[in-house]
Amino acid sequence: MDDDTYQKVRDYALKLLSLRPRGTLEMSQKVSFYCRKRKIPPEAVTRLLQDFTNSGFLNDEEFVRWWILQRRGQSKPKGTKFILRELLGKGISRDILEKVFYEEDHGIDTDFDRARALAAKRKNVMGKMPVQEMRMKLGNYLGRRGFDWEIVDKVLDEVVAKGR
Repeated sequence: MDDDTYQKVRDYALKLLSLRPRGTLEMSQKVSFYCRKRKIPPEAVTRLLQDFTNSGFLNDEEFVRWWILQRRGQSKPKGTKFILRELLGKGISRDILEKVFYEEDHGIDTDFDRARALAAKRKNVMGKMPVQEMRMKLGNYLGRRGFDWEIVDKVLDEVVAKGR
């Protein structure tokens, strides 16, 4: 493989990274597809991943930290279970996830605080519906967002009981 071919692959990978950070597996899949489409030998992918890992462009731990901040900082934040499921789907190892999730402090509110804020906001939109229906709808909403059912139950006790 010549340097011009590798440079094309490298440029494509840098373009992907300019859009947002990527995990190693995700980058490997995207660059592999690019290479197959253009009949570039697979050695280019291996070389690129080694170069990018050595230079710090690909770092799964940093990617996980970035992903967590994005998912928790949205107007409709996600719970820890949801984020973990997404990252496992992106090929991040459980060891990295445990290290980042459980050993490091992100300086972000707990799942309970995020769930409570989401439920309070959503409750205002629901208006004056019966308590049981509101509990069911808010519970399902928070569950779909990846919050643990124990947290959802505590939040519902607090938010739905208020003002009733």
